[in-house]
Order: sequence, then C-alpha cells, then structure tokens
Amino acid sequence: MRYALILGLVTAFLLANSGQAPGQSRPYAPKAAVPSEPTNDAFLQIEIRTVKAAEIPTMGEVEAPAYPGALVIQTIPPRTRVKGGKTTESLPVVILFTTDPVRRVVDFYMENLGGWSHTTYLSSHYFWFGLDEFNPFGESGRTTPSLQVMEARTSKLVPDALTEIHVRYKPRRRIQG
Repeated sequence: MRYALILGLVTAFLLANSGQAPGQSRPYAPKAAVPSEPTNDAFLQIEIRTVKAAEIPTMGEVEAPAYPGALVIQTIPPRTRVKGGKTTESLPVVILFTTDPVRRVVDFYMENLGGWSHTTYLSSHYFWFGLDEFNPFGESGRTTPSLQVMEARTSKLVPDALTEIHVRYKPRRRIQG
C-alpha cells in the first residue's frame, strides 16, 4: 500500500512538472505499414526506406493535432540556411497521407486550429500560427508552425491516399520514456 502511494505521488509529480498532459508522449501519428517481403520495385523501395527512417515526434511536441487516421510517410529534420549573412533554421516537418478527401481534412483543421490563419494558394490550403503575414515560399514558410493540405501524390504504400498533409512544427520539450 505504501509503495503504491509513493509510486502514485512520484507519477503525479513527474506529470505535473513535465508541462504535458498524460498521453502527450505518444507518437504524433503511426507510420505507414511497409511490406515484409523484399521488392524489386525501385519506387516502393524508396518509400519503404523513407518511412523506416522517419523520426516521429510525440503528440506533445507538435502544435497542431494529427489528422485522425493519417499515416506518416516521411519526416524532414530541421535545416540550417545562411543567406546574406543571416542564419535561420527551418522547422522540422512531418508528412502524412490520408484516404479522406482534401475538403474533409481542411474542415477538420478549420475546426481544430483556433487562432491559426488560413489561405488557399496554388491548389494547397495553408494554415499557420503566430504571424499576420505568411509566405509559404519565404522565410516565414520555413520558420513558422504551419500546415499544408493538398491532393496526395502517388504512393505505393498508401495507394488510396487522396490527401497529403505537411505539418511544420516547433519542437516542444520531449518527455523521455
């Protein structure tokens, strides 16, 4: 009984001081399934390597919610860029695919991203946080937490995918598990 009480107090202390609610240390979204059998398909081999190499952030590290049922197909680490003597670091990106249509995904984010701005540009929907002006192709597009929702490119791992979601996030503190 005493052990259970101490364990409960320690757990409560750790959760209270982690800055994250329980469950926030779970993966942001699951990876797309990869076939267990070898393949001679070069395109599929590239997709498999990309998915296997993906480093999934936790739910607590990403400002925007993951789209329900979406699968991670790729992650892109932050990159440092020097231009005109100024150094900036781009935010990391998680790329997800879903079999839901673009409109449904956009509607989900319209309902779940309070305080975020939204615009449509070149057949993509952009959501961003923290700035009045946002240029998806400029510095703000690399350094601002944002989402891009568009029609999915061809995928052999998620062949029925209709929508692709790029989530650019500012990593928050990760709970070590």
